[in-house]
Amino acid sequence: PMVLDPHIAGPNTLNALRSCLEGVCNEEGGTAYQLFKDSPFKVAGKTGTSLVAKPHRGYVDQIHLSSFAGYFPADKPRYSCIVVIENCIGAKFYYGGKIAAPVFKEVADKLYALEINEQNYKAARSVYDSASYFFAGRIHEFKEMLNLLGWNYRDSAGTAEWGQVYAHQSKPVLASSSWKGRQLPDLQGMGMKDALYVVEKMGLVARLKGRGKLVAQSLPAGTMVKKKDIIELVFN
Repeated sequence: PMVLDPHIAGPNTLNALRSCLEGVCNEEGGTAYQLFKDSPFKVAGKTGTSLVAKPHRGYVDQIHLSSFAGYFPADKPRYSCIVVIENCIGAKFYYGGKIAAPVFKEVADKLYALEINEQNYKAARSVYDSASYFFAGRIHEFKEMLNLLGWNYRDSAGTAEWGQVYAHQSKPVLASSSWKGRQLPDLQGMGMKDALYVVEKMGLVARLKGRGKLVAQSLPAGTMVKKKDIIELVFN
C-alpha cells in the first residue's frame, strides 16, 4: 500500500488533543486525576461510561460499559492500552474512572517497574573505607565464619535466622532482620544465593543483573507483594 498522508490530523489539532488527554489524568478536576496524581510517570488518556443495549430489552437492565483508553509515559509514549469492562446488572459503581482506569494503572505500573532505569533504584551508597563492611544473610553462617576466623564479635541477633554483619568501632556486630507476611524485606548486602532464596520463597519472579553482593532492588523494601510479581536484583 502507498501512504498518502502519515498523519491523521494536523499538528495543532494533535497538540490540543494531547493536552486534553494529559489533563484528564494530571490536572485537578480530571476524571482520572485522583487515581494518577501520585504516579511516578505521566499518563494520558480518557475515561468512558456508556449504557449497553441488549437484544429485545434495550437499556432496561441498566448495564454499563466502563472504559479507559490511554498511553504512557505521556511525555515519551511507549505503550498504549484500552480497558473495557461490562458491569453486571444494577452495578452501583460503573464509571470508567472508577472501574476501568484502576486496571489500566495496575498494568502500567507493572510495565513501568519492569523497565525502570537502574539509576532510579534505591541503591546502597558505596563505602570506600576498607575497615568498613556490610553483609546480609543467614546469621548462623556469619557466626560460623567469624568463629572460624577467630574474631570476637557482638551478637545482637539472638536466635534470628536472617540478619546483617557490619563493622562498629573495628568490631563485627551481628544484628537481626525480620519481615512479616507479604512485605518485601531489604535485600541489600545479600549474596545471590540468599537473595534468590528469599524472593522465590515469597513466590516472586527474579531477574538478575551482575554478580557479587546485592546493591539494588527494583521493588523497595516494605512493598506488599503478590505471587508472580517480578523483581529485578542488581549485584555488584
